[in-house]
Amino acid sequence: MPPSPTPPPPAVLAVVAFSYLKVLSDFSFSLAQIQLWQNLRLHQLHHRWRCFSPASPPLVKT
Repeated sequence: MPPSPTPPPPAVLAVVAFSYLKVLSDFSFSLAQIQLWQNLRLHQLHHRWRCFSPASPPLVKT
C-alpha cells in the first residue's frame, strides 16, 4: 500500500503563492511598460507624420 501523500506545510504554500504573485505582478508590470512604450512610439510617429506632411489632412477629423 503506498503511503498517503502528506499535505505540504503552510510555509511551503506561502512561498509558492508569494513567488507566483511576484511573477504575475512582474509580468503585468512589464506588459504595461510595453504597452506604454508602444503608445509613445505611435504618438511620436503620428506627430512626425503630421510635422513632415502638413499638406495632408490629419487622420482624425475634429
